Amino acid sequence: MSEQIISGLVPPRVDSPLHARGARQERRPLSVPSIRTEPEPPATLYGIGHVDRAGRVSARPILRALDWPPRQPIAVQATSTALVIYPDPTGVHRLPATASIALPSRARRCCGIRAGDAVLLAADPGNNVLLVDTLTALDAALASRHAAARAELTTKATP
Repeated sequence: MSEQIISGLVPPRVDSPLHARGARQERRPLSVPSIRTEPEPPATLYGIGHVDRAGRVSARPILRALDWPPRQPIAVQATSTALVIYPDPTGVHRLPATASIALPSRARRCCGIRAGDAVLLAADPGNNVLLVDTLTALDAALASRHAAARAELTTKATP
């Protein structure tokens, strides 16, 4: 059996007509999209927790985002729509030793928050504040947005 030479797998170089005539081709660099390596942190971090019988809500990621240590003295103010919590060196209340937030009973009553209720936790690290709101209030705030989305879906489905 004799050896046989097989031509290479790479095709031979073919010069373009412009290159053959001596014209120089300008090569433009390829555009490369810029890629952000680190996403922008959100301005507000949201979480949903349940109020236990003692008025506590588990909030580990929220407290981590705010960088509030256990036993941090805080102020809790009830507005007509939400509880506003912020660090206060002279605050009457303190965060528990666990990664949770204790919502005072008087403040819970002002906002209609009861044991077993789910609440929205909205941490704003830029302003070092935490808002606690009911899901009923969240639902009311999003009602028009959800109605618009349903209407848009209905319009697209109808020929």
